[in-house]
Amino acid sequence: MDSRFYGTGQVVPVVRLATPADIPQLRQWLDEEWPEEEGDGLDETTTLMVDDVGFVSWFIKDDLFPVVKHFYIRPSLRQHGIGQWLANIFLRTMRSLGYGRVILPVPKSRPYIGTAAMRMGSMERYAEDEHNKYFLVSTEVRNV
Repeated sequence: MDSRFYGTGQVVPVVRLATPADIPQLRQWLDEEWPEEEGDGLDETTTLMVDDVGFVSWFIKDDLFPVVKHFYIRPSLRQHGIGQWLANIFLRTMRSLGYGRVILPVPKSRPYIGTAAMRMGSMERYAEDEHNKYFLVSTEVRNV
């Protein structure tokens, strides 16, 4: 299937659910970015991915809220709006599944994640522990 806009030559990335065969690639990306972290939890999550670009993985907490486990865009592709695009697809997917909010953990060691997430939609502080601040993010997507 051709993944180009008709007549423009621009590639339209294909977002798909990751399969077990994709897990080694996803782990490699995480290990390259955050080698100090152990136990990536990818086997216990559901993952939307874009080949050669990045992914978002999540799990459902207490049958109430999706919780973002990983959000990753390859470093060479950052600062081009791809993360915002993937985040919007993720939020729309969660909304289509009936979820009005998702939980976004923001590691205290990486506060820039929260700053970037504020552009996605309304956020409210949910909880905090020694490692993370947790925010509830509305699945109402802003057009940015």
